[in-house]
Amino acid sequence: MDEVYDVVVLGTGVVECILSGLLSVDGKKVLHTDRNPYYGGESASMNLSELYQKFKGTSPPEELGRSRDFSIDLILKLIMANDRMVTKLRCSGVTDHLKFQRIDGSFVYRNGKVYKVPVTESEVILTGLISLFQKRHLRRFLLDVEDADIDGGQVPKGLTPTTPMSEVYDKYSLDSDNRELIGHVIALNQNDEYLQRPCIETFKKINLYKESLQITRSSPYIYPEYGLGDLPQAFARISAVYGGTYMLSTDTSGIEYDSDGKVCGVRYGEKVVSTKCVIGDPSYFPDKVRKVRQVVRCICILNHPVEVIHPCQSGQIILPAGQTGRKSDIYVSVVSPNFHTSKQGYYIAIVATVCENPNPETDVKIGMNLLGRIYDHFISTYDVYEPVDDGTTTNVFISKSFDATTHFETAVADIDDLWKRITGEEFDEQKFKEKTHRDVATD
Repeated sequence: MDEVYDVVVLGTGVVECILSGLLSVDGKKVLHTDRNPYYGGESASMNLSELYQKFKGTSPPEELGRSRDFSIDLILKLIMANDRMVTKLRCSGVTDHLKFQRIDGSFVYRNGKVYKVPVTESEVILTGLISLFQKRHLRRFLLDVEDADIDGGQVPKGLTPTTPMSEVYDKYSLDSDNRELIGHVIALNQNDEYLQRPCIETFKKINLYKESLQITRSSPYIYPEYGLGDLPQAFARISAVYGGTYMLSTDTSGIEYDSDGKVCGVRYGEKVVSTKCVIGDPSYFPDKVRKVRQVVRCICILNHPVEVIHPCQSGQIILPAGQTGRKSDIYVSVVSPNFHTSKQGYYIAIVATVCENPNPETDVKIGMNLLGRIYDHFISTYDVYEPVDDGTTTNVFISKSFDATTHFETAVADIDDLWKRITGEEFDEQKFKEKTHRDVATD
């Protein structure tokens, strides 16, 4: 450990590791530490023994076999095939260390049944998810969005970028079923607050869904083999290649500030490392964050495929709030042994949502019921924190906790926002592509 670093990063969650890796590639001298003996923080992947010890204080049943045959994410997040997360993976060179597979299907819960979100023309014609009359309205709406230059700030004729999304639905005579499909399943909004937001925000999300679907041809999602646990480590390796220093099982004993209130150092016992920028997850700064909600996640081990998504072996099921009498959506993700997160014959599912009841299991029960017989399950609640300020006054930049969604869209937005506040610039994919390609050529 040297005396001076451009940036000190605390915690090895996905967000922190991505920023650490990218800042190292950008030429910054980075020190990255974690109090835990493993990468990932709350989003770590665990083998079977670690999982049972963490949640039940016991050893796993012998019939489950070798512990190392399982790699189970504590927080399962799927990745949109064409989103900004993939951009960062690609331009940093991390894709050289990871292999991804597509998720078989995307599903929605409607009137007590699970429907596959149609992706082909024949599926659109046959689906019972939308009435024939409403299919025509939906087609006209999607074609108008496709024809508009959304990235250039243009929207369909008769609208403005700031038109509330609720008025857009009225203009196209889209019923509640279509609104639910567009807003919650395609645009991935967590609740109905988006209805009063500018429509261009939802249009951009629709385009992302469509572009991702064009890549995978099955669902818009991809997921890494062996789970998300390798994602932080892959960025850590990239950081190390570019001079970054990583230290696990290393906790801080305090943050130092100068007379102007700017960060000037991080204490590790008796040693103080000088720096002018600190990045960290909320657990390192309890006095600089506020609790905004609580989420519940239930990790389920299954010894059978999930019948309601048959013949798909993996998938995401979204239960819109309006279908369950709740304020927030429920998310169910299922991954098969093809992803090497479990041994053959076993499947891993996670049910997650915002806590709305005194008993958290009540919040996820309807999602768990969709899975059929559950071999074993592990329920936990997590407080969701966000920083009380943007960090520019102190140069201490704090990430947000992961929310209940089973996709990375909100985390990607947090990464981009942090990058701009830390560097003063928008993230430039081309700049990183040129640098990593140049470095490879030099090697």
